[in-house]
Amino acid sequence: MKKLSGKMNMLKKMSEDNIEKWSEELLVMIKSSLVKEADCVEGYVNHLRKLNPGILNEDLVSKILLRRSLKNGGIGAICGLCGFITLPITMPTNMYYTFKIQSLLVMSIAYIYGWNIKDEETATDILLVMGGNASLTALKDVGVKTGQAIAKKAVDKYITREVMKKVNKILTRKIITKAGEKSLISFTKLVPLVGAPIGGSIDFFGTYFVGRTAWKFYKG
Repeated sequence: MKKLSGKMNMLKKMSEDNIEKWSEELLVMIKSSLVKEADCVEGYVNHLRKLNPGILNEDLVSKILLRRSLKNGGIGAICGLCGFITLPITMPTNMYYTFKIQSLLVMSIAYIYGWNIKDEETATDILLVMGGNASLTALKDVGVKTGQAIAKKAVDKYITREVMKKVNKILTRKIITKAGEKSLISFTKLVPLVGAPIGGSIDFFGTYFVGRTAWKFYKG
């Protein structure tokens, strides 16, 4: 017990020391996805449309949402299988793949509803969606008020490029901190085998929530 407590304290210190670095890496990863993987996302969605002629946007989103959530849940279970030893020095593997899958999921949903996913401002969209309720707080911090919910039209109306930079910086830190609380300092994920089902469930429902938020965000 004392040994596990020591590991938890070390992880807490690690997350505090690296939160700025990880938040910068998160933004770089998302922007990289927009450049390198936008065509792949478009191809993936178009391929699914061909395989399912006449499919409604809602049904297509549901299909992709379930697949991505299951994939991330599986990765979360694997990363939680060996507990503490699976954490690398830089952004943890589980955290990185979670953000990667979620950003591609948001891009897919945006493309389904006809938005340009190659636009640089899509990075802010992804962060707003991934941030969930924290996004409303982040927007208020920079003087933007959109009510009790965030929609793409409201974001396009109120967020200028200058405001966008401030929002990105605040949101990346909030997202990293939130992820750290759930996965880095979680007692159960430090325990081999026990951490697998817990980690898998957290990542499955976390990704599912992000997908549902993106659905409302882009559907308008």
